[in-house]
Amino acid sequence: MRPREMRSRSILPARIATSALAVALAASLLGAPARAAGPTERRFVSARNGITVEAPVGWTLSTHTGFPNILVLLLHPDGSRISIAVSETPAKDAREVAEPNRRALEKQTGSAVTAKAGARNGVELDGQASGRNEAIVQLYLVRALAPEGPRQAIVVSLFAPESALALRRADLDFVIGKLGLTPITLPAAPPAKSGAGGSSSAGERGAEKERR
Repeated sequence: MRPREMRSRSILPARIATSALAVALAASLLGAPARAAGPTERRFVSARNGITVEAPVGWTLSTHTGFPNILVLLLHPDGSRISIAVSETPAKDAREVAEPNRRALEKQTGSAVTAKAGARNGVELDGQASGRNEAIVQLYLVRALAPEGPRQAIVVSLFAPESALALRRADLDFVIGKLGLTPITLPAAPPAKSGAGGSSSAGERGAEKERR
């Protein structure tokens, strides 16, 4: 294994321990997967998660991410990657999800990571992968799946060579702008079970008493 690959893989345990969504960073740092969808396939739909992703021109889609939380990877010939990760979260807003990952990202990359207000009422993190000359941009979103139910956290991550950041940033904005978030039909709560043998009415209990 080359030294570069060893450095990439070494971030996995700490990253995943911080947050299930942080696998988006870990997987992207591993590089492009072996298989990608055909060049004409530019749209990905996950009805289960209520997510629709459209790839910009020049990018290909891959669902062979190796991580269950990462729905899809977008791959560019210059080595840039965009990943979309989802997970249920108890967090009330995007900042609550982004802040612990910002601290972990600083620790793992060895460089400062800034947080600011992002698109679609999200939080954006900006940093650089130390020793790789790659820029990192992540957008954190949180939405309610039901008024009193669970929330879903969504992380859109871009990893791009510093020299190509301006172009790839425009592609990231395209993906974020086209990101479809549709309602999810949550499973119905199971009906409450009665006691063993069922319950009887007052009249039935009275008739039983008379029979005795």
